[in-house]
Amino acid sequence: MVFNLNMKALIPYFTFMLANVTLAQSGIIHYDKLLNNVAGELWATPQALYFDTEQSLFIELGKGKKLTEAYKEGEMDREGIIRSSKKMPSKGFYDYYYIDKKQNEILFKEQIAETTYEIKNTLEPIIWVLYDEQKDIEGFSCQKATTTFRGRDYTAWFTSDIPVDIGPWKLNGLPGLIMDVIDATGKYRFRISKIDLKPDQKILQENLKKPNQKNTKNFEVYKNAVKNAFDDQMAIAQSRIPKGAKLVFKGPDCTTCPDPDNYLIERYK
Repeated sequence: MVFNLNMKALIPYFTFMLANVTLAQSGIIHYDKLLNNVAGELWATPQALYFDTEQSLFIELGKGKKLTEAYKEGEMDREGIIRSSKKMPSKGFYDYYYIDKKQNEILFKEQIAETTYEIKNTLEPIIWVLYDEQKDIEGFSCQKATTTFRGRDYTAWFTSDIPVDIGPWKLNGLPGLIMDVIDATGKYRFRISKIDLKPDQKILQENLKKPNQKNTKNFEVYKNAVKNAFDDQMAIAQSRIPKGAKLVFKGPDCTTCPDPDNYLIERYK
């Protein structure tokens, strides 16, 4: 069935559901962002989702690290989950995604081809298809859902035991916390690593302050940057090699080159 959180017909369903579970008013959820690159390496980046009833912030907590290296340094457990504790970084250095539910807007910052973009945009509703299929993740009963969003097909597992309509990155709109989500190509995955539903409120609210964006651009600027990201990044790489040398970026002779059609998490034609 097709699911849209804004449909009025779902109000009775939510009323029943919320009466039978403990509503999470706020929390700090830790995820690992897993990235499979063309060289067959699996990289993990620790990230966190801070939220209350009106707003949320999803932000990187450090740079990505190959899982083999993380395991050697004692940061990864046997299940491949990053367990090390990291402090919240300044919003000036890492990508972030801030959602204001009252204003129905998202503010985010990303670096694309070595250029930083600060973007303000209307929060886009995501339509999900729900399935009866269930599985256990971190002790929570989770249900399967799928969607197509920004050029990728996603399969997510969410738990209605934590009835908040948020998740990692820009993904939202399910009737429960997203615990695990992967795109159809297998390149991108977000997986839960820690759940804190009784956070220190002082720390939480400090991290939920609305970002002060000084150079906000509109979404079309960001969209064009995404479209041109591969060519722009390859041009930068070409400019840094010795004069007369040439990089091969694609084709049958380049088995480990980045795929221009599967380069960034968002894809636009």
